[in-house]
Amino acid sequence: MKILVTLDGSTFSEAILAPVIQMAESTDAEVHLLTVVEEPGARSTWLEALAMVDAGTGEFGVPSTPLPPMSRSSESGAATESDKQALERALNAAEEYLTQIAGRFSSGRAKTKVITGEDPVKVIMDFSLEQKIDLIAMSTHGRSGLGRWVYGSTADKLLHSTSIPLLLMRPSDEESTPQTVKPIDTLVIPLDGSEMAESALAYGEDMARKMSLNISLIRVVSTPALAYPGTEAYAYDPKMFTDLENAAVVYLKQKQAELEQKASRSSTR
Repeated sequence: MKILVTLDGSTFSEAILAPVIQMAESTDAEVHLLTVVEEPGARSTWLEALAMVDAGTGEFGVPSTPLPPMSRSSESGAATESDKQALERALNAAEEYLTQIAGRFSSGRAKTKVITGEDPVKVIMDFSLEQKIDLIAMSTHGRSGLGRWVYGSTADKLLHSTSIPLLLMRPSDEESTPQTVKPIDTLVIPLDGSEMAESALAYGEDMARKMSLNISLIRVVSTPALAYPGTEAYAYDPKMFTDLENAAVVYLKQKQAELEQKASRSSTR
């Protein structure tokens, strides 16, 4: 299994690391740590980061000496030498940062990659296909002075652009330090009775088995009043609501039995 973790240098983007470390250790997964450095002209995330690094500790998000203004050739628009130097500093800072993050994983498990590009989503998708990534993990937004790469937007675009499973986590709204992430102990799998929804069962069953997790199956019963706007709920036979709930319970118990049978067969092998 290959897991891709996207980071922007902020402590909020690092909130995803705790569940990824737990998952990687349990499944013996290979982890790829990725950050995208945009071109200097756009005043990219990592160029902003350089202006927010404490010179003594190397800590991100701490006001420091601002970067000098970017300059471009008025004739060709080509990057000047100062732009190139700034980009190289950003690349070096990103590589050093990912190397530090890789140290949180067991030896040799995490690989690092820094890529330049104008569109982080395209970079993530291209890298995922190239490396045959099985899971993309990321926080839904980053903060701490690195606001250009808005993770909410990136996650939303990925969700609608890739068929690779996503593990998304919303960090705490606290501005100082991310919340302490509790270990994962339960997988919640929502089902609506369709084959598309049930396709998640195979992933969930495999993950739960490898990580020794519990599985909770849920189904939301839509009432006829919601299904047909403008019609009052009392216009329907109350028994209809009971029938819908009973049908949902029967369905979930059937899927539960199927999962238990698979688990039993696996344990006897």
